[in-house]
Amino acid sequence: MSRTAKGAGPGTGPPFVGVDLLRIGELDRLVHREWFRRLLYSAPERREAGTLAPGRRREFLAGRFAAKEAVLKALGVGLLAGVPAWQIDIGRTEGGAPRVGLTGAAARRAADIGLDRIALSISHKEDLVIAVAVGWPAAMPERTGAAAQREIEQAFDAVFAQTTSARGGVLTKRRALGAD
Repeated sequence: MSRTAKGAGPGTGPPFVGVDLLRIGELDRLVHREWFRRLLYSAPERREAGTLAPGRRREFLAGRFAAKEAVLKALGVGLLAGVPAWQIDIGRTEGGAPRVGLTGAAARRAADIGLDRIALSISHKEDLVIAVAVGWPAAMPERTGAAAQREIEQAFDAVFAQTTSARGGVLTKRRALGAD
């Protein structure tokens, strides 16, 4: 997770960011187990997955898993660290964009750290899925259009730089996503 310095004012970028990248097949052994689906996915997510063809279901569940990991990181906690993943519901807006719904401990954690809203992006390419979650505190004015896009790109760049430097090498975004 990446956070801007405490006290950073509006316009300096979103202060809570989480990102997760995984290969779709990483969950193949687990998603067939009912206990795993109940542990990780909300009831609406499990219902929607049940309506999908096997290949699309596999991609859907991997995308939701990555999205939950990204949201947990934006909340400043890890998987199985006090916020049940099933209390993070990844749905869609009427326009089809990802939407984050929080209940229980997830909603309490967001309130405790002052998060008012979380934007989410999920992308699939070949056998990879990536999710980026950006949270804004209630005091920060809502951004739209180009300003929001710039802030999300800056947040992604900051997380990406932190991730690649921690791995000890220079890595382009395209290569990290398997495009090179």
